[in-house]
Amino acid sequence: MDVKFSGYQVLEIAEQIEQNGSRFYTEAAELFDDPQLHDLFARLAEWETTHKKLFAQMRKQFAEQLDDLGTFDPDIYMSNPRLMASLTVFAIGADADRQITGTETPEVALKKAIKNEKDTITFYKGLKDFARDSACAGTLDEIIEEEKRHIKILTESLEQR
Repeated sequence: MDVKFSGYQVLEIAEQIEQNGSRFYTEAAELFDDPQLHDLFARLAEWETTHKKLFAQMRKQFAEQLDDLGTFDPDIYMSNPRLMASLTVFAIGADADRQITGTETPEVALKKAIKNEKDTITFYKGLKDFARDSACAGTLDEIIEEEKRHIKILTESLEQR
């Protein structure tokens, strides 16, 4: 079966990934007393939440545009955004070596966060193979660029330690 995802579905998957990422960073922020690390993880959690809201708005606009062209029923597409998002590193119950427990040094915690972001980019790049159209692939490219900005911020913080 040749599975392809619409832009709507990709945004739905991205929303769930961002929600999982926000939860990851919120929990990480709560684990560290180091003010800089706490603030960085809290800021990343806020950004992930903001991205989720942005993707939800984009998805709504996408659906409205499609609705203008005819009936749009996202349920007819083969998609389970929670299932797809569970394949990423920010998934609930992800491998322990990907999670931050609070027992790590700040450097190790930052390295884990960087690895998670890189793995998320790899997931999004793979998802592009299932993109139904160029607009969907373009949306994924935008998401990937945002994830790269997260890596840059985390890497700069790591280098300052």
